Amino acid sequence: MHRLGIPRAPLGVIVSACLSIAVSIALGSSVRAADWVEPPFNPPLGTTFTVSTLRDYQKTSEEGTQKTTENMHWVGKAAVTYLEKTAEGYRVRYVRGSTQVDGASPKVSASRIIAPVVENLELVAITDRNGVPLRLENVEAVRKAASAVIDRISSGKDPAFGAALHRIFADMIGADPAAAVRMTEDLPLMAKAQGAGLTLGEVRKTSFAEDSGMGVPLHTAREMLLLKVDPASKTETVVIEDSVDPPSIRRMLTEVVRRAAQPGEDISDREKTIAAETMSIANRYEFDVFDGMTREMRSSSITQTKGPGYSIIIAEHKTVTLTPQ
Repeated sequence: MHRLGIPRAPLGVIVSACLSIAVSIALGSSVRAADWVEPPFNPPLGTTFTVSTLRDYQKTSEEGTQKTTENMHWVGKAAVTYLEKTAEGYRVRYVRGSTQVDGASPKVSASRIIAPVVENLELVAITDRNGVPLRLENVEAVRKAASAVIDRISSGKDPAFGAALHRIFADMIGADPAAAVRMTEDLPLMAKAQGAGLTLGEVRKTSFAEDSGMGVPLHTAREMLLLKVDPASKTETVVIEDSVDPPSIRRMLTEVVRRAAQPGEDISDREKTIAAETMSIANRYEFDVFDGMTREMRSSSITQTKGPGYSIIIAEHKTVTLTPQ
């Protein structure tokens, strides 16, 4: 399998882009690299966009001669409004809406339990000039609102149930307002294609560390490419491919095991198992940007884990669209 775990590699994308340019020139089209001027990110203030998310998840596990498969399908809604300009960029309101989860996986029940906690939460974020969220402005208000929902839905149940929900949500939002912007779901990622300043055929390579939500950073190598443009309609397609550093994956999984362990529990065997495994995470994102603002993202993610006599492959595919109300 290709190192990114996907059929289309950066080289293939570059070749495709070059062919598209060549065809345009041959046909006498005015669409050339020199004609493209990237529109600035300038969202209409006060306009609310509906955020629609479709997500499919499949996990395939093989151990010896046994093979098992589980799957899930999400349909989610949210709303984002660019309220006003600030010295840094914009103040944004993001309201997480309903989520429908179906499938054959133990995760389905857990997702259905967690969904009501975040539904209708109103998040206020500050972004930079290109719309990348920098921090959540109302962290404490979000904490209180979610805590009240947890107390309500856990009323009359085993106290351990409510305590577990409180811990899960604490991990989701975090204590740092900058890390808490992950509560705005795919907004930070979609903003990466806005104001990127790429030229046709250019491959921009970067590396960075990103909070995993477990207090352990994931180190990622990124390649970014402007695949195609249409000056007449002010549209562009941007591609991002990420490959996550395996040692950082191990550190994150080890932290997950430690947090899940009971006080005094011996987890040394599980830590040794993680240390011996071969792991990879590869993500591919394709963004359609209209007039400086990402309106659709299509993504695929492949996570692979292999150990003595077993393997696990997790494939996720997602489409997120923004539509003005």
